[in-house]
Amino acid sequence: MNPIPDDAMLPLRLRLRQWTDWDEAAFFLGRLTGVLPEHYSFGSAKAFITTNYAPGEDGRNLILLLNLMADIGILEMRNNYQEFRWPAHRARD
Repeated sequence: MNPIPDDAMLPLRLRLRQWTDWDEAAFFLGRLTGVLPEHYSFGSAKAFITTNYAPGEDGRNLILLLNLMADIGILEMRNNYQEFRWPAHRARD
């Protein structure tokens, strides 16, 4: 597993340049949207998503948002929603 740097507010397009496992992608998305508190570490975020995965709860909604972003073409997905990346044709830098 890759270490998660402290500068979690980088744009998602920079965070997801390479294929990224779902949990890391959800961590970045959660930090950027404010669903995950700023003080949460990657481990805390993964525990939050797991324990709040019931329908209508924030952990599940975060994963559904990540999957929706792939479904509508904002992100690319592979391995049945296990990995995500920002599409090269959408990159601005």
